[in-house]
Amino acid sequence: MSKQSSLPIALPKTRMEWVKVMVTVPRPSAEALAVHNRQEKLKILEDNVQQHRQTLIQWIADQGLAPEVANIGAPTNLGVFFVKCTPHVAQELQHAPGVADVLLADDCAINPLHN
Repeated sequence: MSKQSSLPIALPKTRMEWVKVMVTVPRPSAEALAVHNRQEKLKILEDNVQQHRQTLIQWIADQGLAPEVANIGAPTNLGVFFVKCTPHVAQELQHAPGVADVLLADDCAINPLHN
């Protein structure tokens, strides 16, 4: 008979509650974009939201909130991305640098979070 070893798995004592929120970030002004063609505007918008997303990821890590974040979705050029996190993190995201708004995302509706 072979002896099997098992590694202990650290499971949380309580099941985490997850929410999905839509994070919006500031966009460059219409005046700043007006001098660019459509392709350049798209690139500027994509770079902007990607930079804000990376800043938010670093902020989450710096704040010690990473264990409470299940997923940070891909950004859109509309300045939006979705985050699956605990309600605590959803509240904290409202204070993160470069975040314009945090809205609770539901399959049926999008509602503002309230402090």
